[in-house]
Amino acid sequence: MKNKFIWFTACVAAWLMAACNDNDDNNIGYEEEVIQNPVTALSVNVGSEGVVLSDVGATAKVSVTAAPADAGNIDRIHYVFTSSNSNVFTVDNSGNITATGPGEAFLSIIANNYADIKATCKVTVVGKRITSVTIAEACKDTLLTCDPYSTATTGFQRCELFPQVKIEPADASVKTLKYSSSDQRVAYVNADGQIVAIGLGIATIRVEAIDGSGKYDECTVRVGQYRQDFLDRSNWTITSSPWVRFTPEGTEDEYGGPPENLIDDNSEDTRVGLLKQAAPGGPEDGILFFTLDLGSEQYFNYFYWEGGWTNGSGSVNNNVKANRINFLYGSNVSKEGPFDLLQTNITISTGVYSATTTLTGSGGTPPPYKYRYVRVELRPYSTATTNNAIAILWRDFKLGYRELLLP
Repeated sequence: MKNKFIWFTACVAAWLMAACNDNDDNNIGYEEEVIQNPVTALSVNVGSEGVVLSDVGATAKVSVTAAPADAGNIDRIHYVFTSSNSNVFTVDNSGNITATGPGEAFLSIIANNYADIKATCKVTVVGKRITSVTIAEACKDTLLTCDPYSTATTGFQRCELFPQVKIEPADASVKTLKYSSSDQRVAYVNADGQIVAIGLGIATIRVEAIDGSGKYDECTVRVGQYRQDFLDRSNWTITSSPWVRFTPEGTEDEYGGPPENLIDDNSEDTRVGLLKQAAPGGPEDGILFFTLDLGSEQYFNYFYWEGGWTNGSGSVNNNVKANRINFLYGSNVSKEGPFDLLQTNITISTGVYSATTTLTGSGGTPPPYKYRYVRVELRPYSTATTNNAIAILWRDFKLGYRELLLP
């Protein structure tokens, strides 16, 4: 029994000593894996332009250098290669690059198990480059106009430049073009080659290849801008057919008044009331009119009118409306004429209370006009004087001049 106990004790001691020896060996092995001078950086052995391939299918191989050169683990470093765009190039695990399409992309190299140790380089696939970019001669000097007073997009003229641009060769690898304007305050051009007039001036539009060939062409865009202003009314005088102040049935307010109310800059509160022929004191010839004396000969080619047939609650009475300017005349002799006929039959919709009207010369004389005296003859919506609708009401009348300024 005693011999068995001694034998068991000896076995346990031997096992413990072996375990201690194993731990010592493990510790020694761990210490041997500590690298005192590890790899810290990678570099790709290419020029400043990176890797340049001539066309689809071309190949190249890149080599990578790890630093420092005497790094303790340099022999253990392996590389992972990836392409940022496989439509431009692909790369295998040995750094072999194959061009798949024209353009630019980036090659990334990462040291395996060391994600923070990496390098990149640009890869360019040139393809067949553009040799010339040509804008059609008809578009080399283009005049567009812009109208800041217009509420329609057509007020700012557009020009489609893209169909007028030719590139050679027609089978160039990259046909995309870049459009730019020297002054976007004058003319803006979008990525599709549509030019939009913005403001008065001259701009140069450049059309440029983006394939690195450096080929481009240019054209000049001149933009004219419309300007319009009402004439100064401070020295105007006015006469008219018989006028009246009256209170239409259904209202408590007095309306109408002398023709000066048309040009007093107070259209909110004042109106002229031109008597109808059938009203007591109305014009015997049935012509309702007013004549402006502008003080001197002045240019004009449009006018603004504002009806006086509304109050705070809407329409006063259809029977106090005018529905047409029968005739518009001009004279440089006197307010009595003789007059030149400028325009006829200008319709005033009964549902419209104000409008700006461009003169077109329907009377036979083309605008712009230059006159001192201007006569306007009106036709009532109704000649009836029922409900005390004995006159037509107008609030305001202005003449204006609109012109195209050229750069």
